[in-house]
Amino acid sequence: MQFTGLTTAYTGRPFTPIYSNNTSLNSDFTLRAFQIGDPQANVPRGAGFRAAAYVPIVTVLNNPAFAFREGNAGRNSLRGPNFFEADWELGKTFMITERQSLALAWQNFNVFNNVNRGLPVNDLTSSNVGSFTSLETFARPRTMQFSLRYKF
Repeated sequence: MQFTGLTTAYTGRPFTPIYSNNTSLNSDFTLRAFQIGDPQANVPRGAGFRAAAYVPIVTVLNNPAFAFREGNAGRNSLRGPNFFEADWELGKTFMITERQSLALAWQNFNVFNNVNRGLPVNDLTSSNVGSFTSLETFARPRTMQFSLRYKF
């Protein structure tokens, strides 16, 4: 009997809250947000961060002191959800003759069926801001497969 496996666990990937539209006259790229509060305090259920911790860009641009400036929110200042996945295999090799064998394997991917969410929507102009709309890039639901290999 043989047991093998690979278990992957890491903390969430960093991301930056942004404004995707051209909110500045001199900008043709996304801008970082203006942070006015703690984005990790009182996070709504099912959200990755509190969008109310960032002031709308229109409010900031009406203040001459903030005109044509990028926001003060730090680059990669927020972290996405943690990732955990266990891929395990249980197998047995049966010897038929000295040169022939039959190997049976049961492979399990994401054994515990963890939901590994992707990053929350970081565009503060989006109606889905802060919500999770996808899974991590290489995350998959629990999957099992059996294999039978004859060696001669």
